[in-house]
Amino acid sequence: MGNRLLVFGVLLIIGIVLYVAWMFFAQRQVMYMSLLLYRQGDADRYLEELNSLSSRLFFNKKLRTLMAIDANLIKGDKEQLNKLFERAAAYRLSSSDRVLVLQKELLFRIAQEEDEKATKSYAAIHKAYDKLTDKQKEKYSEILREVEYPYTIHVMHDVSMHLN
Repeated sequence: MGNRLLVFGVLLIIGIVLYVAWMFFAQRQVMYMSLLLYRQGDADRYLEELNSLSSRLFFNKKLRTLMAIDANLIKGDKEQLNKLFERAAAYRLSSSDRVLVLQKELLFRIAQEEDEKATKSYAAIHKAYDKLTDKQKEKYSEILREVEYPYTIHVMHDVSMHLN
């Protein structure tokens, strides 16, 4: 009985050490990638790193898809963004993640003057927002305000909102 308890204790300690190491290196990878994209503005290196073995170990495919959206927005790769938004739409996301993705898609569609797709994104962002809890709605209400102005001005062509 004593040997089993000792083996269990050793395995537990090894498991905890591995978990802590995993978390440390995952956070390190996130920080490195954030520096690449947001500090250095190097979207190409960010995307290369996103497809590296270390990123595939730390981030699942869904998360890597969502992470690739920002880099491709910076690059302005319209074809890749269309694929990424399509892929993201197929994923099961929490309503809060869905709101964030739709915000990016809506602003991208407005910039591309794709009014029909922008209108669909606008409706979808409101639908996802309605599914949020009251506390989440407080947190994400600013996003709705952020997309309201460009949508109203550029898609609805109502400049009266801009004048207020």
